[in-house]
This record gives sequence, structure tokens and C-alpha cells, in this order.
Amino acid sequence: MNFDKSHKMRGLLSIFGIIGPLVIISSMLISIYLSPWWSFTENALSDLGVDNKVGWLFNSGLVIGGFLILLFMSKFTFDLIKNRFLSGRLSSKIGSLLICISAVPLMGVGLITEDAGMIHTYDATAFYVLAMSGEIFIGHSLVKEKKYWLLGLFSILSAIVGFGVWTLPWDGIAIPEIIGAVPVFTIVIIFAILSILKIQF
Repeated sequence: MNFDKSHKMRGLLSIFGIIGPLVIISSMLISIYLSPWWSFTENALSDLGVDNKVGWLFNSGLVIGGFLILLFMSKFTFDLIKNRFLSGRLSSKIGSLLICISAVPLMGVGLITEDAGMIHTYDATAFYVLAMSGEIFIGHSLVKEKKYWLLGLFSILSAIVGFGVWTLPWDGIAIPEIIGAVPVFTIVIIFAILSILKIQF
């Protein structure tokens, strides 16, 4: 599909960039609310995915939201490759592509739950490594833009903190998972809003 020739499709894909992260966050929050046994300090987010009551909600949120993010970030990466944003900087293209690819293992986390064993862990790890690495690359481009240096700083610091929290001891890993994921979702939403408003970086 040629995104460049379809204005309406490009606009729809940008909207997906907002809806996708919100679907994931909403499904997580509702799942947590409906699971009084679950604890931020003693559990992993993926524990919700194998619960008989909310597992379907949590997992479907990851799959649907991840797919919408994949669609939007594919469009956004295409725009960067076409030098529409960020002065055509290579680091922005690499960063956007990494975040785009990270949506695939994100969907995998919902499709292959933790009771499947290590393959679930590999999926989750791939998402965080790809997404947070993408934050660093694209943040590097943003800090060089006068209007968006603060967003770039947020992106880079979020990734550093996101990687750093995994070096600390945790009884449950929900907190480092949230610290790593929420900034990524926030950045995707911001990019989607900027795309909708047609603001050039």
C-alpha cells in the first residue's frame, strides 16, 4: 500500500497511534482493577495474562494495541525515510524502526502467555530492548531540534531509567515493566498527535 498517495489512510494510521497505546493501558488497568490478588510489588504484568477471569482482556489488549502501534509506526517510519520529519536524520529512522519492530514481540506477549515458558520471556525482553533502544536513537534526533529537545531528553532519560531499573532487586517485576513501557507508549501517542496536526519536526 502506498501511504504517500492516500491522505485519508495516513490520517487513520495516525489515529491508530493514539488508540493503540490507550487500548493497552486501559486493558491493563481494568485487568488490575478486577484482580484483587494481583500486586505491583509481588507480580509481573504477564501474571494477569494467565488469569481465568481477566486473561482474555489483558492479552487481547496487547495484541490489538500492539497491532495498531505497528501500523502507525510503520507509517511514521516511512515518513522519516522519506525525510518528512527530523531533517532526515539517520538516528531518527533507526529509532522509529526499532520502536516499530518492538510492536511485534509486544503482540507476542499477548499471544504466547507466560505459561508457555521461556519463549514468553524472550518476547517480553525483545519488546523492551527494541523499544527502549529506539527511544535512545530517536531521542538523539529530537534533542537536536530546537522545538523538541525536551521531548528528546525525556525519550533518552526514559530509556536510561528503563534499562537501569532492571539492575535493581525486585520481588515482582511489574514496576520495572511499567517504568519501561509507559514512556514508550507516551512517545508513540505524541508522535501520532503531531502527525495528525501535520506538525513538521
